[in-house]
Amino acid sequence: MVFGVNKLLGALFIAVVTLSLTPNVWSGITSADQPTSLACSAIPYMFDGEYPKDWPLTLEWLRENTAEDDIICSWWDYGYWIEAMARRTTLADGATQSENQIKNIANIMMRPQNESIQLLKQYDADYIVVFHTFNPNNPTSEWNLGDEGKWPQMALIGGFNLTDFIDYSQSSPQLTDRFASSTIARLMYHAADPKYFTQAYASPNGYVLVYKIHYPDEGQ
Repeated sequence: MVFGVNKLLGALFIAVVTLSLTPNVWSGITSADQPTSLACSAIPYMFDGEYPKDWPLTLEWLRENTAEDDIICSWWDYGYWIEAMARRTTLADGATQSENQIKNIANIMMRPQNESIQLLKQYDADYIVVFHTFNPNNPTSEWNLGDEGKWPQMALIGGFNLTDFIDYSQSSPQLTDRFASSTIARLMYHAADPKYFTQAYASPNGYVLVYKIHYPDEGQ
């Protein structure tokens, strides 16, 4: 389901409030029954008797539908999957030692699109991938297993204050307009500016989204 950013601030602030309180959903699954993180798309819930295959199918799509020299931007958690399974170069993975590189990716995610595109241009990135998890029966109920649960970490790594994106002055914390205009929010909630990003692929449950990056002509 597609969400407008105008619904973002009202419907999703609970994810921020409960992020630190979210129980470890993996603990309820016995080790004998638990698949690898990639095999279940990092989602420990079964749909119709099967774990979702959103990540494996996304990696297959990247391998078969992008050029061998294409560069993929994603949060570093997924970099190794993309490099190993899709065989594409990423900006970072779990072995990346450069704190500055991770900080740059965090800024790509947390800045507005017109600023993020300039950072992406420095790497000549071709695609950007985001991971957004939610209850398929109630898509406004997020699971905090993907970037919707990781963006506060991105903000801090990027050198921002969480108060830039969360208004704590209300009776309950509210996401700010600055968060709604961030690149990560625009990509997760299907509100990207087509001048910069167009959706190239959505996984079967809509958890993994791949966007083609477009760079404005010089002088624009």
